[in-house]
Amino acid sequence: MVRLSRILRIPAIALGLGAISGLAINANAVSAFQQSQSPRQPNPDRPTQIRTFAGTIAKNGFQFVLRESPSEKWYQLHDQETAAKFDGKAVKVSGTLDGVGNIIHIRSIEEART
Repeated sequence: MVRLSRILRIPAIALGLGAISGLAINANAVSAFQQSQSPRQPNPDRPTQIRTFAGTIAKNGFQFVLRESPSEKWYQLHDQETAAKFDGKAVKVSGTLDGVGNIIHIRSIEEART
């Protein structure tokens, strides 16, 4: 039978060796890597419904997001290149919502009329 004290020492030893060998992970690097990854593509087997969202395009860290008015809910935007063109502007975004990742797959963006 393995003693519990031996099991609990393994993670501490592994962490110590990782730090010594330079394998310690920088939390900022992990965050930057995760944010640089492309959001999931919509599931082609699931029916999608085109919706319209109104709000402001803003930059959150490394990504552009839609801050919906008046609920102040934030959505990630799949097409970052298109979203960048509307940074800081009030817009209407038409697209499909991936509820799992809270990502809008943009079909179109237009500046909102004031």
